[in-house]
Amino acid sequence: MLELSKKLYQLFSESELFSDVVEKRIFPVVAGEGVGYPFSIYTIQQVPGTFDGDEYNVGLHTYFSPNKISEAMRFSDAVKGFIDDRFIYEGSGIDFIDKDQSIVVSIYFKAICDYVD
Repeated sequence: MLELSKKLYQLFSESELFSDVVEKRIFPVVAGEGVGYPFSIYTIQQVPGTFDGDEYNVGLHTYFSPNKISEAMRFSDAVKGFIDDRFIYEGSGIDFIDKDQSIVVSIYFKAICDYVD
């Protein structure tokens, strides 16, 4: 799981698609308090392995300030293709978080990893 997390962080932080929007504000699991919008977090859940390698369900959640709905939707559309080129895209959605009035774009995909020790 740690290796996949490192690879995801590297992939996202080195991609202009992400860096143009969230800069380097990409975090595993949770972002610290006071992080500015927009920012992304990703979650990883391992599922039983396949013949091809270890399989993981990944959720990429990008948070935008409430007045940035159009930017959030454009980001979602662009990231879909980026994810689909590298992983198994499973779906996406956009939602409003009442607690802090933010907009969140969630993109879900599968990553199959074949690590050689």
